[in-house]
Amino acid sequence: MRPVSRTLVGSALSAMALGVAAPSASADPSASVSPEVVGPGGTITVTVMCDSGHRAVLPSTVIGYGQVLAKGSLSLNRQGGTSTYRGSGRVIAQLSGRAGQAGRQAEWGIEGRCPDGKRWSATARTRAEAKTPHGKMRAGVGGSMERSNTVLIAAGGAALAVAGCGGYLLMRRSPDEEE
Repeated sequence: MRPVSRTLVGSALSAMALGVAAPSASADPSASVSPEVVGPGGTITVTVMCDSGHRAVLPSTVIGYGQVLAKGSLSLNRQGGTSTYRGSGRVIAQLSGRAGQAGRQAEWGIEGRCPDGKRWSATARTRAEAKTPHGKMRAGVGGSMERSNTVLIAAGGAALAVAGCGGYLLMRRSPDEEE
């Protein structure tokens, strides 16, 4: 029994020595912006993954700042019990006041600090001619087709019903009924 206890004590002491000597690893925050390119007046979503910094309690929001944001800042809310923060904001309506800038892509910085004090930054890309969705969305039966035909939709549904009934009847056949 004595060699086992020495082995266990030696392993425990080695693990403690490595734990004290190793620097604490904490990842740098990562941030992303979606969509990749947005037009004037469009909405962007910023997602930041911070290191918890071994804190028991994290704040519910962090703030991001950038000239591209219509309000100048953006509040990012904590997502569930994680150290991920997400927030949406509007892009400024006037991207460039200079002539000849139409169609050009520009990059804008958005930055802030995580609860542990580490800085994060993300890049928002804008284009003056980028399409911003607006108006009603078409969805539902046939909403994705320009000229949907009700007769074709009904015929397809009937074909599926017949196939389902045929499959059901074939599955119900007992092995004794086979010829």
